[in-house]
Amino acid sequence: MADAVEVSIKGFENLAQVLKSFPQTVARRILSRSVYAGATVVRDDARARAAKIKKTGKLQKSIKIKSARSRRGTIEKVFRVYAAAYYAHMVERGTKAHRITRVNAKALKIGRNYMVEVDHPGFSGKPFLRPALDENTRAIVDAMRDKLKAGIELYVRGPKLGRS
Repeated sequence: MADAVEVSIKGFENLAQVLKSFPQTVARRILSRSVYAGATVVRDDARARAAKIKKTGKLQKSIKIKSARSRRGTIEKVFRVYAAAYYAHMVERGTKAHRITRVNAKALKIGRNYMVEVDHPGFSGKPFLRPALDENTRAIVDAMRDKLKAGIELYVRGPKLGRS
């Protein structure tokens, strides 16, 4: 299972007070949209960095954003950026040298050859998720700030976000 990384941005005490003055559903919606914008930056960069295996693009397509539950009664939003492809962790971190043996089959097909077992030399890995997060912190914060600003301005100006 992949390591979880939690990003907390400090220094937004004034923002928290502003959001608490809004109805809770509106505050959650504004916050959700802003955090999703930050997650989108990570997802898009990870897709650009992900290695193409057999030129199918399955690894890139498997990189997604998923909403996670937050604590009830709090104004917080959590999104996970992850790669759903079963081999994603091996591409991200690499593998040690190991032996591959057949399971539920008569033989392994490697190219045109059939074998009962094969020694894999290992793979050093090509990280794509971690660098997408580490190298985009400024862009993530900027995307979140822009969405927060737009959401707050939209709420203050009119009823589009559920203000009655």
